Amino acid sequence: MGLANCKCKAEPDNSVPVEFLGHSKIEATLSTPENLKKFSDVIPEHREDIGISTKAVWDISPKFTYVDDSEEITDWKEIKLEDGLYIGEYAEDQPHGRGIQFLKDGSLIEGHWDNGLIIGRGRLIFSNGDCYNGDFFNGKLDGKGSLVSMNGTKYEGDWVNSKQNGMGRELWVDGSEFVGEFKEGLKSGKGTFWWKDGNVYQGEFYKNNINGMGNYEWSDGRKYEGQFVDNKMHGKGKFYWPNGRYYEGDFANDLKHGYGKLVWPDGKVYEGDWMKGKRHGIGSMSVSTTTAKRGEWRNGQRYRWLDV
Repeated sequence: MGLANCKCKAEPDNSVPVEFLGHSKIEATLSTPENLKKFSDVIPEHREDIGISTKAVWDISPKFTYVDDSEEITDWKEIKLEDGLYIGEYAEDQPHGRGIQFLKDGSLIEGHWDNGLIIGRGRLIFSNGDCYNGDFFNGKLDGKGSLVSMNGTKYEGDWVNSKQNGMGRELWVDGSEFVGEFKEGLKSGKGTFWWKDGNVYQGEFYKNNINGMGNYEWSDGRKYEGQFVDNKMHGKGKFYWPNGRYYEGDFANDLKHGYGKLVWPDGKVYEGDWMKGKRHGIGSMSVSTTTAKRGEWRNGQRYRWLDV
């Protein structure tokens, strides 16, 4: 049926873990008070501390704007941390205020710190080139934010504990789009997915798969309403064709399977057993002007009439 692609072509790259941006200080070096520094100069001076992809993304990104709209600092320190190097404002030998952190894996953080932890609005460019812009809380991605992957995939929405959590929107370079609920970094809950070929699904998701009740519409006019399991029509449902034909009943693994009724536009009706998409077992056949006749079908073909 084509639903297996629900995992969606290009999920945001999670190969670089979003770690706790901690505050375990090793040592600090005090700058001279008259030593004026600009944040825009800090990163070019420390290019050896960031990855190649990080550099490339930072070079083409707009300048990060701090809350006070100023990039000049006079009272700053270089503070060596267990997970990298911090340059910026401080309090009691901890990152505190505006600053930049160079992580050991080559990632880069620009933002605001409070007692050693980044908090509020900031930017994190991962060593693989993915870039997060948005809210931080206690050193983690938390609040509203957007993540743009190197492959062009974009997520914008809610974050909790460094994972997509709440309402969000994902966009892919081929034009596909998802809008809906996320939990622990995965599509879970209610949502709508638009594929580049014009197909649309609206309904329930669980751990990035179509699971639960929903409606799937094909660009050619076919439509299914009912239950899904792991991206397949499975359970009770109703399938419509553009010519007016429809099936209502049981499905298994995208096929009519179990008990169901198939109705043709001319009034002909089959109701009975199905197996792997074909009439198989006992059923009845009727036309709008005739009484239903019971029979036995095998692999889609009538084997015999039972009402003789």
